[in-house]
Amino acid sequence: MDLDRVALGYISESPRPQVSRVNSSTPLPVGEYVCADFRVKNRSSGDTESYTAVAVVSNSGYRMSIQPGTASYSDESRMAKLGSIDLPKYSPIDIYIVANLKRNKDGSYTVETPRYPIPPNTPIYPAPKEILELVYSIDSTKGIKLGHLAERRDVEVYVDVDKLSKHLLIAGATGSGKSNTVAIIADRLASLGAPVVIFDVHGEYGNLESMNRDRVRVEHIEAAINPLDIEPRILASMIIREAAATRQRRMLRMALSNVVNRVFEEARRERKDLKKAISDLFKEEGKKQKTKPLTDLSKQGSSGSEDEGENKLSAEEMFRDLILRELDQDYIKNLFESKKIESVKDKVEEFFEYAPVSLDAKRIRSFIEPGKIVVVDVSEMSDDQKAWILKLLSDDLLNDLKARKGEGTPTVLVVEEAPVFISIHENTPAKESLQKFAREGRKFGAILVIVSQRPRDLDINVVSQLQNFIFLKMVQSEDVQTIMNIADSLEESLAETIPSLPTGRAIVLGEWVGRFPVLVDIDMHKGKKMGTSPAILELWRAALDRRMRSTEDVEELDVP
Repeated sequence: MDLDRVALGYISESPRPQVSRVNSSTPLPVGEYVCADFRVKNRSSGDTESYTAVAVVSNSGYRMSIQPGTASYSDESRMAKLGSIDLPKYSPIDIYIVANLKRNKDGSYTVETPRYPIPPNTPIYPAPKEILELVYSIDSTKGIKLGHLAERRDVEVYVDVDKLSKHLLIAGATGSGKSNTVAIIADRLASLGAPVVIFDVHGEYGNLESMNRDRVRVEHIEAAINPLDIEPRILASMIIREAAATRQRRMLRMALSNVVNRVFEEARRERKDLKKAISDLFKEEGKKQKTKPLTDLSKQGSSGSEDEGENKLSAEEMFRDLILRELDQDYIKNLFESKKIESVKDKVEEFFEYAPVSLDAKRIRSFIEPGKIVVVDVSEMSDDQKAWILKLLSDDLLNDLKARKGEGTPTVLVVEEAPVFISIHENTPAKESLQKFAREGRKFGAILVIVSQRPRDLDINVVSQLQNFIFLKMVQSEDVQTIMNIADSLEESLAETIPSLPTGRAIVLGEWVGRFPVLVDIDMHKGKKMGTSPAILELWRAALDRRMRSTEDVEELDVP
């Protein structure tokens, strides 16, 4: 290959085809792409074959070529002299060979997995753009731009969106750039027409805006629980969480089923909305029982009349009281102990007091449209409530796509803080649903993106379904070892770069990026403002300035 090049160093040894060690006069930055030209004699054919190895610097050090003796360090006068001498030094460098390009007789290249080690004393040089593009040759018309090669802004990296049916894992420590990566992928997928749902656990995407507003809409939803839109069996499990409380859940399920059926029957028969049906049933029950509502008397009017109390109650509170009254019915009392009944009533009251319950809440599925990002904010919920909402959402999405028999619009579900829901250590309401979503979803267009800062805690039954990966900086050795087990194509010498990756730089692997791993600087999403660390010093100074100005204004007012 006739190219102007400068030798950056020379191969000192190649313990295996994918790893070589280089000696250089100065260190090279980790992540820099280099090439090496070498020849190998094929012993089968007798031909001499020419190769160009494409590699990335995976480690870099600095050493003195000649070590001064111990006596030299103890002699101050000698040390002074040594300080004025430029001692010989060199840089030992490790490189990971990504691919070999075999040169054909017609001058073209065949890209291969490394099979031959690079011979010692072979020079390495900066990788030319045209060589790198041969290795990473995703058609830009079939994919989205993720960023550019590390240290090489002239080489853009695209990923094949058709391969996202194999799902995606994004892993990285806090501050490594996970949420920015999610924003870039979500925005660019939506610009192609994808419906994207981000399950926002910490409210990081609260002010996400699209960088392509002409094509992409972003809608933010505060998730709420609509008891009329959830199966009584599931709602009973949400209210009574204890695994052993099977009889209590059965009791509540019976009461919920009767109340919900009556509400829908009343609405259908009288052609009224559900809230009006609840209100009318509540009044009717109050007249039958001739009792005060089972709510705090402080909510009633000054006269303490029932009608005034009813007018103060929301539809959600009336629905709660219908459930409580149903639990006092004879068929319940004949089947269950009074102590258990009272315990269930306490749990119902607690649930409606603390859970985000709203009869106006729509199913998240109703917000989903092509070219739209739906951010589902569950940051105000407990972990258990988040898990139930995620279960309902993932089941709903998968069932809808199944019902369309593969003709629905493929939908992307992004799950932040995945270990909360699919932990290897415990079961959650969402765990089985996400396993099913990942296992069956690829056949119907359900695409799962899992985001985690602790991959070592992820359930293997879900992770085994993920075949595309983005690995950002991680410092815990257990996490690095875990992702090597998950992505068996991640070679150890390349994985060793993960603890030293700068923010926003990632190792990307999987079918969606082609045969070879790539080190990428992820593009910055300009419409994502949250999720970054606050400018603490700037905020402190601004607050102090405001306080000082306020104090000066008060002093001026006090002057006689």
